[in-house]
Amino acid sequence: GAEQGPRRVTVIGDGLTGVELAAELALHARQTQRRLEVKLVRREELPLGYMSVKLRQKANQALLDLGVQRSIERLAAPPESAGEPEGAEELLVWATGTAPQSLPAGLARTPGGFFAVDRHLRVKGQANIFAIGDNAQLQDDQGVVIPTAMRASEAIFQGTWLGKRLHALASGAKLAPYGAKPDFPFYGVSLGDKAIFSFKGMGFNSWAGVGFRRFLLFGYQVRLGWK
Repeated sequence: GAEQGPRRVTVIGDGLTGVELAAELALHARQTQRRLEVKLVRREELPLGYMSVKLRQKANQALLDLGVQRSIERLAAPPESAGEPEGAEELLVWATGTAPQSLPAGLARTPGGFFAVDRHLRVKGQANIFAIGDNAQLQDDQGVVIPTAMRASEAIFQGTWLGKRLHALASGAKLAPYGAKPDFPFYGVSLGDKAIFSFKGMGFNSWAGVGFRRFLLFGYQVRLGWK
């Protein structure tokens, strides 16, 4: 019978989410012998702009090997103005990165809309309201943003630290400020049946990348109690 579902998928965004999604879709189409055209809309020639050039080149080649098409365009338009898909045969996926969701009114925010939190992950101006994860942006006493990794690993560190902080508050003990991790050395990227990872700027692929990626995922599962 006729194939069901879209025949073209356009993924807008060349960060981790967009790259991994495009790769998985292309691999699935190849494994199932499905006619599916996958296109990744990027800002630059190479994806993953915040990683090393060597790692970006490896990711780009892996996408090309999977048959992922590319289109270099500006990614500033919000989803509602990105245009409608051409029809039932096309699927549009918006994956342009981290953005804050709707937040309660009356709490301190950054110009970008994130919760403004101090070095104790406390919302500024609030004694007992804390915020962690993608909705929060760490600032120093002068309001200068303190860069963080903005990944799942960072949220795990923040959650662990906040648990200790709440325990310290209840017991009257003191706890040093949260230590941001702007230069967390590991990046892992799934690319269909391959994976690459970066350690302090060095890029690795093939079996080493797959093994490291599995190690990271297993660590997350253990922390979440799934293993």
